[in-house]
Amino acid sequence: MIKLIDVSHYQNKIDWKKVKKTGITCAILKCTEGIKYKDPTFELNRKEARKNGILVGAYHFCRGFNVDMEANWFIKSLGEIQEGEFIALDFEVEMDYPTNWCGLWLDTVTAKTKLRPFMYMNSSTVVRYDWEVISKEFGLWVARYGTNDGTQQVKPATGKWNTWAIWQYTSRGKVDGIIGNVDVNVFNGTLTQLKKYGKPPVSSKIDSGEAKPPKVVQTDTTPKQDETVSIPVLVHTTLPDNSTANPITGGSWTVEEYKKELISKLNIMEQLLQMFKSRTIILAVLQGTLGVIIAVETQYPTGGTLLIVKSIIDILLRFYTTKPVDTL
Repeated sequence: MIKLIDVSHYQNKIDWKKVKKTGITCAILKCTEGIKYKDPTFELNRKEARKNGILVGAYHFCRGFNVDMEANWFIKSLGEIQEGEFIALDFEVEMDYPTNWCGLWLDTVTAKTKLRPFMYMNSSTVVRYDWEVISKEFGLWVARYGTNDGTQQVKPATGKWNTWAIWQYTSRGKVDGIIGNVDVNVFNGTLTQLKKYGKPPVSSKIDSGEAKPPKVVQTDTTPKQDETVSIPVLVHTTLPDNSTANPITGGSWTVEEYKKELISKLNIMEQLLQMFKSRTIILAVLQGTLGVIIAVETQYPTGGTLLIVKSIIDILLRFYTTKPVDTL
């Protein structure tokens, strides 16, 4: 196993020459977050780490906004990748359907970079959702700290993965060249094996078996008011038996649970719509149309309205590209 660190602007200016002398051979750097933010230390950290012979990884911090915009922002900001360097998706936020969102991000980035990113999350998130499709294509980078005293303690859960690739075992590590605490990890292998997750040598052929986007299906139902049903409110990943499941619980929603989720998203949409007060005609049309749809949905919930609302949120975010609503 080899030790590696992950850093961002929180570590301020890093003396990479001193870091190298501690035996650290790899550092994962924060590159981007959401759809607009780029870590201000990324370029300098990458330049100095490379200069000191430290293998570089780069990660994107998921905010759960429009998945294409987040993927493309990371790719645009990443710049040139050198041999052996790798990438990762950092998933830490609360959001609906995380396996769908993360799967789409990973597939988009893989298709455009020809690299399979690591998938980062904490140990409880690993077992909370069904990551089966993602686990077959992307390595697991998982956090579990125990008492977080800087030492390796109980190893993390791996859920659908056979094993972890990278284990972040503390956020209170001490490394010469870095002021204050730093995340410390171990890779479950050698440096040579870690580089195989990254950009291949120019002379070698790119793996032709790159990750393929999971098949998706979309169905619709009209449940009765007193029924407990699986309401397919979004496009679901196809499971091995070609069935679909509620991506939040893996089970079913009652009509009331569905309505609660719809109301939550309507409130978010309303906050975004208020940012467009000057576009009174568009706002009036949207509100009037949705008023009719929601009235029908109250009596006959089909799942379609939530899909419409989420689509509107995505469209609004395309025009309002800062981060206006942190809960999205």
